[in-house]
Amino acid sequence: MKRSPTYNAVHWVGMASIGDYIYLNFSCYEAHYDILLQQEGTQLFVHYFSADICGLIERYIAYKKLPSSENTGLKSLMARAVALKDSFGDYLFIDV
Repeated sequence: MKRSPTYNAVHWVGMASIGDYIYLNFSCYEAHYDILLQQEGTQLFVHYFSADICGLIERYIAYKKLPSSENTGLKSLMARAVALKDSFGDYLFIDV
């Protein structure tokens, strides 16, 4: 991720598991992030990344292996994340 946040400055983080994917949504100062991850063993891979930092928006779709520092930082966010729930039903689940 080009615009990596300072993970200890994150003041709110939410997480949802969607099939084999992990969705993280978090805020840090004037920045807002949305990330779709996949975990293989202990390694996280980014599939979708979106950062809105004071109106400057960066987005990409990829299959990117995270460096060790970002892998560790995101796992620390996942450990303290609020579970995101939706009452609409199973429309978020991916049927393979």
